[in-house]
Amino acid sequence: IPEMFASETHPREALFTEEFLCITDAGNERVGESLTIEQFFSLGHVGMAFGQSSNLSIDHLLLQKHGHRRMEVIAPNFTIMPSLVLGTNRIAVMHARLARQAAEWLPLRLLPPPIELPGMVELMQWPAHHTNEPGSLWLRALLRETAREI
Repeated sequence: IPEMFASETHPREALFTEEFLCITDAGNERVGESLTIEQFFSLGHVGMAFGQSSNLSIDHLLLQKHGHRRMEVIAPNFTIMPSLVLGTNRIAVMHARLARQAAEWLPLRLLPPPIELPGMVELMQWPAHHTNEPGSLWLRALLRETAREI
């Protein structure tokens, strides 16, 4: 989970830090090789909301103090976001690793956000009473190993 959503009452351990990138269709003529704040807020956006709660993802929380984004589409998950900018002038902010992976098979342009966004620390968290439980120890070791490989 992102660090900002972690409980203070249970143990946790950071796994990795994720950066953010903006994605847009490679043919989007309203955006060049860089992105100004004015361009960013003038474009339609693809956002991501968690389930039926309509809570927008962490990028929304980080960006809302800088201006109002015009959300044109809300995706149900991060993996569908790249396909929702294709053939449009829309833009999306998403995890850099996932954006780079999508750009390997889709015609996307990847751009740094025009606003410096802090990296998102992803961590694992578990109930304190499971700290020494063998299954929990095994799972946490597996998560550490997997995080080192990404």
